Amino acid sequence: MNRSFDRLNSMMDSFIFLAYINALWILFTLAGLIVFGFFPATTAMYAVFRKRVMGDESIKVFRLFWSTYRREFIKGNKLGYFGLSFLHRICRN
Repeated sequence: MNRSFDRLNSMMDSFIFLAYINALWILFTLAGLIVFGFFPATTAMYAVFRKRVMGDESIKVFRLFWSTYRREFIKGNKLGYFGLSFLHRICRN
């Protein structure tokens, strides 16, 4: 009985983590006026997921998200729009 509660607790913890990351992604995408916020918010989301998957469950999610968003804002937009223009050119021809 205790084992099933532990499993349920773990599933709910993962669900809440995903909902929190999704809310942060939406908030920061909107904060970047969608056009400039999409790629850095996605980069920050992947950074948080990577830390969690690597086994670091004691991360400060908001702090990591915010610092990655700020640090990768210019690089994320440059790389994202370069890739988007590259895909556009490939699909157009």
